[in-house]
Amino acid sequence: MPDIDELARRYLASWNESDPAARRALVDALWTDDARYADPIVSAEGRQAIEDVMATAQRRFPGLVYRPAGKVDAHRHAARLTWEPAPPGGPAVIIGLAVLITARDRLHRVYGFLDPVPVPVALPVGVSTAVPAAAPATVPTGTLHQELSVDP
Repeated sequence: MPDIDELARRYLASWNESDPAARRALVDALWTDDARYADPIVSAEGRQAIEDVMATAQRRFPGLVYRPAGKVDAHRHAARLTWEPAPPGGPAVIIGLAVLITARDRLHRVYGFLDPVPVPVALPVGVSTAVPAAAPATVPTGTLHQELSVDP
């Protein structure tokens, strides 16, 4: 397993990066080609979709800084990271838990949990916010949708 503290630091740094080109470089260096991200609001498949989720979160919660809220706990190829977004020097507005699954020393899957779950955000044009009635078993690369259940 890679240095999990460093991986967690880079993960949070990517959520905090406001420059689109710099954020994309962080995502490309941190995530595998076939990466997936899922939380109660969205799921994303592929680096571009993951970066889109980060950009949307920054627009929805401007001025918040994502910071660790405890020590990273890891074994084998999995880790859990408690994090919180907050105004600089202020109290947390959400408590989050990310389950990080690694492959080839990069993030392969991340499953997020939020407390409380914020109201769903407006996503970029052309991005679906709900799973269609006859949703495919696998979401195509580069798309987002509201997650009804997370498959392993």
